Amino acid sequence: MLAYLRHQSISVAGLKQGPLRKMGQFDWFSKIGATPKAVAVLNDQPILFTILLIVLVTVILQCVLIWYIHFATRKPEQMKKKEEKPSKGGDNRTAAAGTAPPRR
Repeated sequence: MLAYLRHQSISVAGLKQGPLRKMGQFDWFSKIGATPKAVAVLNDQPILFTILLIVLVTVILQCVLIWYIHFATRKPEQMKKKEEKPSKGGDNRTAAAGTAPPRR
């Protein structure tokens, strides 16, 4: 493990030093709870973060596509029917049509 860290130019002492180590591109991950080792790996291999973002975007797009297929292929009996709203203010449709309302 130590040989691998030396090969990747990450020193064990650099992982434990905290604020004295050189600032990297992904040091803001330590503020949201990432370990120093995880931050060092992301600074060394930023392609991992890019792959993570691509996978997340792909999964979200697949979910949207599945929802759209579900929405577009509904049967008529599965669709919500529009209900007529009762008119306010005593608007009488027969009076609007030009005929007088029936007398009681």
